[in-house]
Amino acid sequence: MNWSRYLPVRIYDLLKRVKRRLGITTPLAARLRELLNERRDFSFVQIGANDGVSLDPYREFILESHGVGVLVEPLPWLADRLHRNYRQRQNLIFETVAVAYDGQSLILHVPEAEDRSAVASLDKEHLLRHGVASMREVEVPTCTVEALLEKHGLASVDCLFLDVEGAEAQILLGMDYARVGARLIAFESAHLGECRAAVDEKLGANGYRIEEFGMDALAWKAFAGV
Repeated sequence: MNWSRYLPVRIYDLLKRVKRRLGITTPLAARLRELLNERRDFSFVQIGANDGVSLDPYREFILESHGVGVLVEPLPWLADRLHRNYRQRQNLIFETVAVAYDGQSLILHVPEAEDRSAVASLDKEHLLRHGVASMREVEVPTCTVEALLEKHGLASVDCLFLDVEGAEAQILLGMDYARVGARLIAFESAHLGECRAAVDEKLGANGYRIEEFGMDALAWKAFAGV
């Protein structure tokens, strides 16, 4: 159950901190904490940021960082919640776009039930696999990761967090790794399908190690000084 949806965000964050102090965490979060090595200044782009709370494995790390972060969410109603849920943070930039490498706009298939918007996808079949029968199409503007960095004057970022419901391969295969510069990339590997081998090859060619955590994966290089 996505219980975070029913809690005030301050209570949600408090409960997460308590669980962390008790050692209750996921393998993905535990490994992220090891790799970030208590860094409090990492910069990042989060693509598919949703509302910044619901089922978000990266929120606790975003709250701890004082580095510049770009939060990307293409659906306007989720983007509004995202902004509200991080309204106390001064180091964050919000973009209501989708990230893509093959056009200026794209069509998302979106559940009619707004509380299920997190599974919106380019792929209609993705929604059907999640039990969504009633859906609509929403056209959203796009840009690339490189364009986001250029727009906000960022030479590179330390981390890239992806939760894009089936569009992971397009981003991971289309991105200019030298320009983006991320030392750590987190993504849902379960959605790569027939592109998995090509993504693994691309990441390997750019010097990343890959670790699996159920449906998720981390591709990483050591940070400077680590």
